Amino acid sequence: KSDDDFADCTIANCNFLDLKNSVRVIGLIIDGAFDPSDFNVNRSRAIRVGGTNISIENCEIRYWQRAGVDLQHGYATIEYNHFHHIAVYHVIVNNESDATMLGNIFEFHWHAIAGSGDGTQDYTAIYNLAIRQVRPTEWGRFGYGGRIFFDMHDPCTNCTIDIRYNTFQKLPEGPSDPWYDEAYDLWFRGNGSGETITFRWNVMSRGTNEFGPSYRIDGSGTHYTSDNIVGP
Repeated sequence: KSDDDFADCTIANCNFLDLKNSVRVIGLIIDGAFDPSDFNVNRSRAIRVGGTNISIENCEIRYWQRAGVDLQHGYATIEYNHFHHIAVYHVIVNNESDATMLGNIFEFHWHAIAGSGDGTQDYTAIYNLAIRQVRPTEWGRFGYGGRIFFDMHDPCTNCTIDIRYNTFQKLPEGPSDPWYDEAYDLWFRGNGSGETITFRWNVMSRGTNEFGPSYRIDGSGTHYTSDNIVGP
């Protein structure tokens, strides 16, 4: 292919791969052009999803600013990938898109998985490893690795979030960081109604401390939160 067939990810709002329908991405190293000194300009994404029957498997996705995988519409399965050094979201679910994340490793991020809360979006996360550690200071206000591992914004009315058998790992504390001990493994921020949240059989990064429990679920729907293993 010629250079014209590829996105220029040194510019703002780049989507390196823009996937529509029935695409399978396997075994790639997708290395971005993220420059921390240009943090608020280069909103680059490795993959944007805008269709159904999308599968992203066994890839290493690294050094992007905005997102590793950005779902705008449709559905994707995201399995056995290694996401790291992505300044904001490893996976973000927008609009009325859905995603299943299975067996991924997430490290060096703001949120490993996030939902915008629009429409009736759903996501499932099973057997993933999310690692919390201090990140490079030049990343500014996003300079902490793992502020909230799995996140969902409001209102998220009638959405379904299924989080089971994940490990949230907190590495030994590095340089002083005020968020290190208060960060959540899960924060469901929904203020709508009708949501179903399952958060079970996970290994959590810390117990309850002066900042409260390591997960927080708002909203008035149905919540299942038993059988988690909690520890330091």
